Amino acid sequence: MTAVIEDPIVTSAKPRSQWLLFRRRFVRHIAAMIGLGTLTLLVVVCFAADLWVFYDPKLTSILEAGEGPSMAHWFGTDDNGRDYLTRIAYAGQLSLRIGFAVAFISTFVGASLGSIAGWFGGWVDELITRVVDLFLIVPAIVFLAVIGRKISEAEAFLWWDLGDEFLFYTIDRDTPIIFALAMFGWMQVARVTRAQVLSLKEKEFVEAARAAGASSTRIIVRHILPNCVGVLMVNLTLSIAGAIVAESTLSFLGLGVQEPQTSWGKMIADAKGFIGTEKVFMLYFPGLMLLLVVLSVNFIGDGLRDAFDPRSKQE
Repeated sequence: MTAVIEDPIVTSAKPRSQWLLFRRRFVRHIAAMIGLGTLTLLVVVCFAADLWVFYDPKLTSILEAGEGPSMAHWFGTDDNGRDYLTRIAYAGQLSLRIGFAVAFISTFVGASLGSIAGWFGGWVDELITRVVDLFLIVPAIVFLAVIGRKISEAEAFLWWDLGDEFLFYTIDRDTPIIFALAMFGWMQVARVTRAQVLSLKEKEFVEAARAAGASSTRIIVRHILPNCVGVLMVNLTLSIAGAIVAESTLSFLGLGVQEPQTSWGKMIADAKGFIGTEKVFMLYFPGLMLLLVVLSVNFIGDGLRDAFDPRSKQE
């Protein structure tokens, strides 16, 4: 009887899972890690502003109005004497909140409709595809400008006719902006998800789930969408940057965030008349914040794309 000697190196080795490979590829993507660190720092600085700011964001001082950066005010002061660094931190809360909310809503809607269209096909696929095409041909900036104008005219109030009485409900101005931007952000996600589902629905593991009696909802949620997570994550990150830029564009045109709320785009719009003057720093600092966020999110998206790519050479 021949004795079998096991190699401890071979027997102790465990196969590397897909998530382990993903983490290793992502961590080794230098640009993505820099982007993730920068974005995390900006989020913490903005949303933890109450813990570190030295000035009241609403406190004005005419004697200090329009001063440049100094030891007392690192980013200077605005025309009302408010500390500009404090204003940028609180404006970042609104810009980032809009960006993340729009990205999650549009990704959820797009992934849901895309998976339904790809799985059921037929008239369901045709209907959803035509709706996607309809939204794609509508000039988004024009439609968003109209919505922004209507919000301004309504002064952020909603009302419902209840017979002889009207019910008024005050809303935050960023709420309709979020849903308006999400309305034009889900189409690309839907098309990409539909293409992925059309490819995955014929795979062996889906056929096995069908044979086991799994419902369409269970197959889509438990088997198909997890295999689309790479594409969805990349689109999610890129949607954040797109939403923040779109909100900034609307605010720059005077159709987005209005006082007393402010965002980075609104701050840029307020400072556009200072180009070529000594107050131009009021344009540079919020513009720099937008640049950092957009670059960080795009770097993260590139890292996620490479990490989820099975052909990636980064192990």
